Amino acid sequence: MTDTMLSKDQAIALLQKLSTDDAFRASYEKSPGEALLAAGISAEVIKSLPRENLAPHKLNSKEAFAASLQQVRSESANVHLCLRVPTVKLSGGSKDSAGSTSFSAS
Repeated sequence: MTDTMLSKDQAIALLQKLSTDDAFRASYEKSPGEALLAAGISAEVIKSLPRENLAPHKLNSKEAFAASLQQVRSESANVHLCLRVPTVKLSGGSKDSAGSTSFSAS
Protein backbone atom coordinates (compact mmCIF):
# COMPACT_ATOMS: atom_id res chain seq x y z
CA MET A 1 0.00 0.00 0.00
CA THR A 2 1.24 3.48 -0.79
CA ASP A 3 0.38 6.51 1.30
CA THR A 4 -2.08 8.92 -0.23
CA MET A 5 -0.63 12.41 -0.22
CA LEU A 6 -2.29 15.80 0.00
CA SER A 7 -0.81 19.05 -1.17
CA LYS A 8 0.14 21.54 1.54
CA ASP A 9 -2.87 23.69 0.63
CA GLN A 10 -5.22 20.68 0.85
CA ALA A 11 -3.70 19.66 4.20
CA ILE A 12 -4.12 23.17 5.60
CA ALA A 13 -7.73 23.40 4.39
CA LEU A 14 -8.58 19.99 5.86
CA LEU A 15 -6.88 20.70 9.20
CA GLN A 16 -8.63 24.09 9.34
CA LYS A 17 -12.03 22.44 8.91
CA LEU A 18 -11.24 19.68 11.41
CA SER A 19 -10.09 22.23 13.98
CA THR A 20 -13.01 24.68 13.70
CA ASP A 21 -16.04 23.43 11.76
CA ASP A 22 -18.42 21.38 13.93
CA ALA A 23 -20.72 20.50 11.01
CA PHE A 24 -17.77 19.26 8.93
CA ARG A 25 -16.42 17.27 11.88
CA ALA A 26 -19.82 15.60 12.37
CA SER A 27 -19.95 14.81 8.65
CA TYR A 28 -16.40 13.43 8.72
CA GLU A 29 -17.14 11.21 11.72
CA LYS A 30 -20.21 9.80 9.97
CA SER A 31 -18.75 9.41 6.46
CA PRO A 32 -15.10 10.42 5.97
CA GLY A 33 -15.17 9.83 2.20
CA GLU A 34 -18.17 12.06 1.62
CA ALA A 35 -16.72 14.78 3.87
CA LEU A 36 -13.39 14.67 2.04
CA LEU A 37 -15.17 14.92 -1.31
CA ALA A 38 -17.13 17.94 -0.02
CA ALA A 39 -13.82 19.47 1.11
CA GLY A 40 -12.45 19.29 -2.42
CA ILE A 41 -10.36 16.12 -2.20
CA SER A 42 -10.64 14.21 -5.48
CA ALA A 43 -12.59 10.98 -5.70
CA GLU A 44 -9.42 9.32 -7.04
CA VAL A 45 -7.49 10.19 -3.89
CA ILE A 46 -10.37 9.10 -1.66
CA LYS A 47 -10.66 5.75 -3.48
CA SER A 48 -6.96 5.10 -2.85
CA LEU A 49 -7.38 5.34 0.93
CA PRO A 50 -7.47 2.16 3.02
CA ARG A 51 -11.07 1.08 3.64
CA GLU A 52 -10.67 1.23 7.41
CA ASN A 53 -9.91 4.96 7.12
CA LEU A 54 -13.24 5.55 5.42
CA ALA A 55 -15.31 3.85 8.11
CA PRO A 56 -17.25 6.00 10.59
CA HIS A 57 -15.14 6.90 13.61
CA LYS A 58 -14.63 9.43 16.41
CA LEU A 59 -12.18 12.25 15.69
CA ASN A 60 -9.53 13.66 17.99
CA SER A 61 -10.25 17.02 19.60
CA LYS A 62 -10.39 20.28 17.67
CA GLU A 63 -7.37 21.39 19.72
CA ALA A 64 -5.30 18.47 18.43
CA PHE A 65 -6.08 19.44 14.84
CA ALA A 66 -5.38 23.12 15.60
CA ALA A 67 -1.93 22.17 16.92
CA SER A 68 -1.23 20.15 13.76
CA LEU A 69 -2.45 23.06 11.64
CA GLN A 70 -0.07 25.42 13.43
CA GLN A 71 2.86 23.06 12.81
CA VAL A 72 2.07 22.82 9.10
CA ARG A 73 1.61 26.57 8.77
CA SER A 74 4.85 27.32 10.61
CA GLU A 75 6.62 24.72 8.49
CA SER A 76 7.85 22.93 11.62
CA ALA A 77 6.21 19.80 10.23
CA ASN A 78 6.98 18.14 6.93
CA VAL A 79 4.03 18.46 4.62
CA HIS A 80 4.13 14.99 3.23
CA LEU A 81 0.93 14.23 5.07
CA CYS A 82 -0.87 10.99 4.48
CA LEU A 83 -4.55 10.57 5.11
CA ARG A 84 -4.94 8.27 8.04
CA VAL A 85 -7.38 8.41 10.86
CA PRO A 86 -5.59 10.67 13.33
CA THR A 87 -5.33 8.54 16.47
CA VAL A 88 -2.69 7.28 18.83
CA LYS A 89 -2.74 3.66 19.91
CA LEU A 90 -0.69 2.44 22.85
CA SER A 91 0.03 -1.18 23.46
CA GLY A 92 0.49 -2.59 26.94
CA GLY A 93 3.75 -1.75 28.62
CA SER A 94 6.53 -4.23 29.04
CA LYS A 95 9.44 -4.11 31.45
CA ASP A 96 12.98 -4.49 30.21
CA SER A 97 15.81 -6.12 32.15
CA ALA A 98 16.51 -2.85 33.98
CA GLY A 99 12.90 -2.68 35.20
CA SER A 100 11.90 0.25 32.98
CA THR A 101 8.44 0.16 31.43
CA SER A 102 8.13 1.00 27.76
CA PHE A 103 5.15 1.56 25.51
CA SER A 104 4.85 1.43 21.78
CA ALA A 105 2.66 3.82 19.82
CA SER A 106 1.36 3.50 16.30
